[in-house]
Amino acid sequence: MKIVEFLRPESVVASLSGQTGQAVLAELCRPLASGGKADGQRLLETLLEREKLGSTGIGEGVAIPHGKVPGLPGLMA
Repeated sequence: MKIVEFLRPESVVASLSGQTGQAVLAELCRPLASGGKADGQRLLETLLEREKLGSTGIGEGVAIPHGKVPGLPGLMA
């Protein structure tokens, strides 16, 4: 699988304004939810639960927040 198969340009947030981890994750959920395929609050809760297990940060200000949300039509990014 290639990232171009599921990463949509309209879902990319080039400039984040959030000052906390939760605020940043909420910003990242908005474009995914705006397409109507996902519940933004549920996405946020899933990401926050995943972060409790351990940071998804990989260094240099980069993170790959992720989680499994039952009922989604497919992989979203």
